[in-house]
Amino acid sequence: MVGCGLLTPLGMSKYRTQPQPSFPQCPDPPRPPPDIFPDQSQEYEVESILSSRERRCKIEYLVKWKGYPLEEATWEKEDDIKNAWEEVTRFHSEHPNAIKSK
Repeated sequence: MVGCGLLTPLGMSKYRTQPQPSFPQCPDPPRPPPDIFPDQSQEYEVESILSSRERRCKIEYLVKWKGYPLEEATWEKEDDIKNAWEEVTRFHSEHPNAIKSK
């Protein structure tokens, strides 16, 4: 049986300087497709909000998408994630000093 990960000897992880190799025999799990609405628009599910910033006088949020790895988090305009208001509210309650709309 072929394993999909490498074991690191105890206490050696702090010495690793190169990224872990990928294993082609262990493909990434399938990602969930977006929800498709009657008007043919697509919408992905927000798992959590990681950060916020102001860009071009607009608020953007760093979004972790449900079913996708952290490396694929994206900055999204506040207006584009209106349906994720619960996650935005949760983020601001956990990070009261984060940038938000006035």
